Amino acid sequence: MKPHPLPCPQPRLAFVLPWLVLAPIGAQVAPPAVPSSPVAPAVQLSAFEVTVDPNDTYQALNTTSLTGTNRSLERVPITAEIFNSTMMQDLGTSDVVELLTNRMTGIGAGENAGGSSAANGALSGDRFNMQTFSVRGLAAFPRRNGFMYLGNLAEGFAYERLEVIRGPQSLLYGNNPAGGVINVVVKKAAFGARSLSLEHKTDEFGTARFQVDANTSGTFRGRRVALRLAAVSSQQNFWREVLSRNTTGLLVDAAVELLPASATVLRLEVEDRFDTSIQANRRLLVSGAPALVPNNTPLTVLLARDDPAVARIAGGMINWRNVDVLGGNSFARRRWEQFQTLTLSSRLAPGLEAQVTGTMRSAFNDNTTAQGITALQAPLAGGNPLDAWALGYRPGGSEVRATEWGLRATLNADFRLSRHTRNQLILGAERVDYPHYRQNMSYSYYEVDAAGAFLVNRAQLNTANGGRTVMPNQWVDVRSNLGGFVDAARPRSYTFAGRTYVWDYQKYPNPAFATRDNPLGFNGGSAGANQDHGRSAAAFAALFTSWFGGKVESLAGVRRDELKQVLYNTGVVAQGAGTTGNAGLVWKVTSPVSLYVGASSSFTPGGINAQSRYDGGPLPNGRGESIEGGLKLNALEGRLSGSVTAYETRSRNQFITLNGATQQILGPSGINGSYWATIRSPSYEYDARTRGLEVTLSARPRPDWRAMVGYTLSQGREGGRVELPFYYNDEFRTNAAGQVLLGDGSPLLVPVNPAVRVATDGRTYAAGVDTQPLTVTMLRAGDVGGNYRAQLGRDNGGILNAAALGLTIPGVGTGRLGLPISAHQLGFTPPTPTFLARRGGERTIGFPRHSFSLTTMHDFRAGFLRGLSLGLNGRADFDAIRYYYNDIAAGNVRRALMGKDTAIANLIVRYQTRLTRRVQWTVQLNLNNLLGTQPLEIYPNAATGLPDNAGFRNDPRTWVLTNTLKF
Repeated sequence: MKPHPLPCPQPRLAFVLPWLVLAPIGAQVAPPAVPSSPVAPAVQLSAFEVTVDPNDTYQALNTTSLTGTNRSLERVPITAEIFNSTMMQDLGTSDVVELLTNRMTGIGAGENAGGSSAANGALSGDRFNMQTFSVRGLAAFPRRNGFMYLGNLAEGFAYERLEVIRGPQSLLYGNNPAGGVINVVVKKAAFGARSLSLEHKTDEFGTARFQVDANTSGTFRGRRVALRLAAVSSQQNFWREVLSRNTTGLLVDAAVELLPASATVLRLEVEDRFDTSIQANRRLLVSGAPALVPNNTPLTVLLARDDPAVARIAGGMINWRNVDVLGGNSFARRRWEQFQTLTLSSRLAPGLEAQVTGTMRSAFNDNTTAQGITALQAPLAGGNPLDAWALGYRPGGSEVRATEWGLRATLNADFRLSRHTRNQLILGAERVDYPHYRQNMSYSYYEVDAAGAFLVNRAQLNTANGGRTVMPNQWVDVRSNLGGFVDAARPRSYTFAGRTYVWDYQKYPNPAFATRDNPLGFNGGSAGANQDHGRSAAAFAALFTSWFGGKVESLAGVRRDELKQVLYNTGVVAQGAGTTGNAGLVWKVTSPVSLYVGASSSFTPGGINAQSRYDGGPLPNGRGESIEGGLKLNALEGRLSGSVTAYETRSRNQFITLNGATQQILGPSGINGSYWATIRSPSYEYDARTRGLEVTLSARPRPDWRAMVGYTLSQGREGGRVELPFYYNDEFRTNAAGQVLLGDGSPLLVPVNPAVRVATDGRTYAAGVDTQPLTVTMLRAGDVGGNYRAQLGRDNGGILNAAALGLTIPGVGTGRLGLPISAHQLGFTPPTPTFLARRGGERTIGFPRHSFSLTTMHDFRAGFLRGLSLGLNGRADFDAIRYYYNDIAAGNVRRALMGKDTAIANLIVRYQTRLTRRVQWTVQLNLNNLLGTQPLEIYPNAATGLPDNAGFRNDPRTWVLTNTLKF
């Protein structure tokens, strides 16, 4: 079952205005003749814009991604891997996540819950995270046009190229992690060019993707004008059932030359996109049939072991194409993003240019999750009322709204300090601000009466749900309704069994509930009601000097950042300041070969994105430092270019947010709630160092043959030991006799006959039902019949059957959270006293030690094969550590989970011909994972070493067919 279709967002006024303004151009300017072969138009308006890459090679010789000004890559002491539009066209995708995960060299996947058994994000249809990709084995950050945050959308219809700038390059990016920068360059309107491209893409799963890319230009009253339009409408399906992604997007870039004499150009760019994704829910359990499999066994582990029990679960329907989607449409993400950018560039005097850029970003992100999701329960077992294998869950999630603006001013001066030098001085300043609250608000569905008013227990107003009645779990027969009942469009209400449940935020401010840690007075505490405001300011300077006619190039740069963030919901103020820099030399030894050395640093203020330490304290400021050197090539009249680099990069106080799986190991949600819900983005800091080698080569041996080769050797080591405590969240009331108590101090009574359910109030039963007080002794060992024994999590001591024992009855729990594990009332002792998150000297995790990539394409331009192109793309990763785990079966030995080595080959077949003098048709087939390589991995629990999950690291063999018309 596919998700309900959503209406496309309507184009906004900002999209219409450029067309209205420039509409008369077509009537005043005769269109130039379409060339017989594609020619890349020049859009180099000033030092601030990069020249469009040639359209028949993978070479990207220039970049603006170090200082914002156009620089030749062979003349700057940095390392970069760049995929231009030709590369993305040949690969048959502009999906940023796909390119980073499977095509670029040595990149660590952008996973959620990375470094744990619950990691997901490496497969198409997973819930990825753009902020968790790693470069050089260290954290990296995504940027758009070298400035603002990119957002969390994969569709690349608006992008001209994708750049990975390696190392802590801070001049342009400021507060940024040590690994590097992932930067996308947005398409720009080109003067002196007219083009139109219409593209349709499909695959074996029924995907339908339509894209248009158009550029028009001319003159208006003696001034050059240009307009670029890119639009996409995509309904993408994936190899796993149910999963999909629907995207609509529009980019308009309009440029006008206001003053030709000074090359003063005003550019307006607006991008608007809306995306709805149905995403995978990894690691579902099976329960209710202990004679078949133990309760709470991961389904993926059964599949990985070819366990015969799979054939007897849900009629044998469970397989790799549906095991991650049994929650149906309940795991969805709706995201809207809009960027509005206005840029003014001008030559103020000979050798002096300036640019001012202002950008406004608005975003809405709705993450739907299956709240309260159960294991896949056997018929009529574990609370499942259906005579079928079923899952119980209810819709809920979180809603993020954000608006930010940024302003950057840059001055570029070219001059000579001496007759032996040519200098370029760049001065810049910028400000980024969140003018309104950034809101991240949890929501759920609550019962209403006939008049539509919420049913509220006023005695429980200061609880997580404000005394409202949450929709109960709805049970879904997975065989007959795999898609489930949740509408990804987030309807206002649901009605079940005559009861109506209406959407509402979970938290609202109330002055009566205000405390020092909850100044706005959100019911039940501030967790789940995040509201913050932030701002940053920076200034930077860089001096490029060309010595002795270009024999030596030098760079010296410095940057100062000041950042502040106010968390209104907690009253916490996070702020920091740092000074960073870049320095380097490039020596042109011979015409094709240069040697270079460079040093750089970066600064990341602790908690600036609202993270807190796992114990509620502040995070320290982080810093990245790197030194690198090697050689740069530009040989054979530009037909061979690239670099070979050796480096060492250090990251100090790099932080990582605890993923959900690790949170549940350290302190599982209990009868008193979640300790982690009281802390905003619980994280910890650590140090790491990576040494390695990077090779990037682009070649064009012949006009009809292009190639790109990459290799990375990344040898990372942890800088120090990090141990995290275990927490107890299940404390219940007891008396001196060891009896479990209700809220009024009376004993909790349970039936002697376990077939009778515990009363909802813990005391009221039908006549004739024999009862007994529940005691700590019974919870430890059971009563005389062996009943009422608590089932404890093997890795964390959480009481798994608390509801069946009556411990979740209001008033039984003490309400205290985050107690030390030594306070466990049932004598649980964890496998190790603390959880070892990092051990000094160990290899770092989450990326391959060796990574190879290759793309090559040959065009047949004569003979009977004329018009045909054949190509091959591949990536091979070796020697990756997924994470470390504690093996209790071997006496608590710490082990590394080694990832399976992978080598993926992709075939490219293209045919193009001219239908008319002005129209070119291209049909292209991309056969991805040609050999069907798909290694299977089993993931142990980090605390116990017992099998906890299983899955693949790459997609199976698929094909993509693209048809393109170019005018």
